[in-house]
Amino acid sequence: MNVDSLAIDSINFFFQTDNLDQAFSASTDDFSTVNIIRHFSCDGDFCSGGGTLEVDFFGMLPKSDSNVGGSFSLAGIACDFEGCPTAVGFVPHSNITVVTEYNVVPDPQQCCDGIQPGEEAGLAITSDVPEPGSFVLLLGAAGLLAIKRKFKFYRT
Repeated sequence: MNVDSLAIDSINFFFQTDNLDQAFSASTDDFSTVNIIRHFSCDGDFCSGGGTLEVDFFGMLPKSDSNVGGSFSLAGIACDFEGCPTAVGFVPHSNITVVTEYNVVPDPQQCCDGIQPGEEAGLAITSDVPEPGSFVLLLGAAGLLAIKRKFKFYRT
């Protein structure tokens, strides 16, 4: 089978996260449908905050609708009980499982499903709560600007 005749029909991502209670968003410019599913880690009746976030991109998008794509947002879960998870974001250095389904393309020039051979598509997956490292970078940059401004006044 010729590899050039295969198009990506769907992509499923599985991310390990410490906090499934937060909100998540996903978008694409090359698939019509996006789906997000929380898979909590459960032991008996108790479900911890950790688990797997599944993000699925699928559906045919005609070439005439390119750069339209689909998106989906999963709202956060109200966490007002004792023992709420406090970790934010994805588990650093965890394994990410990616499952890709292919479809045979009879004529790449006229086909309109998924990502075509040689084509790039935009896929975005975000947690709506900033990572703790983002706050550290923001505060560090603000501190550097403040120091720079202070020394600028002394030079003039």
